[in-house]
Amino acid sequence: MIEFVVVNFILLVFVFVWVMKLRDACEGTVWEPFLRVVVGIPALAFDWYVNTFAATVLFLDPPDGWEVVTGRLKRYKKKYGSQAHLKGIKWWRLTIAEFFCNLANKFDVGHC
Repeated sequence: MIEFVVVNFILLVFVFVWVMKLRDACEGTVWEPFLRVVVGIPALAFDWYVNTFAATVLFLDPPDGWEVVTGRLKRYKKKYGSQAHLKGIKWWRLTIAEFFCNLANKFDVGHC
């Protein structure tokens, strides 16, 4: 089961970096609307899939509606971020959320 989670999150990071690089390269060109549909929709579907299945296993918490991984990470940071002495699963969720948010912000400033 852990292999499933790790592989899906690694793939999600690769897809995220690729989409952000592609977005930066095509922003303001005639290709932008086309790529939003052809690349954006499948990437969003994959993000939702990872959040629904792999992130549920990683965080031991079901998703909140139709959110994607970034929505879940923001929710954990907001919910647990102000608590200095977290323990157990709450500490785990916040630590992983901060790690992935910091990683996302390297490729898309202010993403998370």
